[in-house]
Amino acid sequence: MTERPHVVDITELNFERDVIDRSMVTPVVVDFWAPWCGPCKLLGPMLEALAKEKAGAFVLAKVDVDQAPGVAAAFGVQSVPMVVAMVDGQPVSSFVGAQPKPELERFINALIPSETDQAAEETAAVERDDPTAAEARYRELLEGDPKHEGALVGLARLLIGRGDFAAAEPLLQTVGEGKDEADEVARLNALVALHTRAQSLAPRGELEAQVAADPKDKDALFALGCSLAGGGDYEAALEHLIKAARRNKAFAKETVAPAMVEVFNAVGQRSALADRYRDLLAMVLF
Repeated sequence: MTERPHVVDITELNFERDVIDRSMVTPVVVDFWAPWCGPCKLLGPMLEALAKEKAGAFVLAKVDVDQAPGVAAAFGVQSVPMVVAMVDGQPVSSFVGAQPKPELERFINALIPSETDQAAEETAAVERDDPTAAEARYRELLEGDPKHEGALVGLARLLIGRGDFAAAEPLLQTVGEGKDEADEVARLNALVALHTRAQSLAPRGELEAQVAADPKDKDALFALGCSLAGGGDYEAALEHLIKAARRNKAFAKETVAPAMVEVFNAVGQRSALADRYRDLLAMVLF
């Protein structure tokens, strides 16, 4: 092991520690191989050379499928060589068969945070304490890499936090659906959509008066719910939206449900609030 400090041989005894637990800190590349496998003899040394070259940026975990059949079975290995990348305890990418060195380098580099990735993560950690400095840092990072997802999302988050939705929207469009920060991108897009819809509505006071005059008016209930959502009062918004949904099933499906999904994205799809009102919406729709 002293000659291979970033390579570990995996057995069924050390798998949990050296693959799952270790991947919580450092990407782990699991190489499933066998002594009788010709392509393995080509692939293995290239992976070991990359592990040495990257000097700890990832760990190479080698699994002899004959010696650790349980580990191989857990990953559904049907042929070797098979390589699986593990991050945060989960497989994130894989391939089967020997690959040329350029493909291996692309596979490995996709797992390793770049200097910009690390800088964006460090900046995100200080957003709340020093938003002005964080914004300047994000803009600096984007000068070097205009499409860096972490910096785009971080800057958009700061802009939305101070109410500059118009400036945040094109940043989020550049990110698209996001890859590494899909949930946060969905949340921020929802905040922009909710704000934009609320801006097109009558003043809050007028909407409240309409609902007070006719508590069964589905359009008024819907509009007030959207207004409340745009202002960040999500629980009250969902309560008015579900009331609107209960007035008419077709209206609920075509109009209310998409708006409620945006609120769910804003508060977190698996939050207690989203779960509660998702169940209530399902009762209306189904």
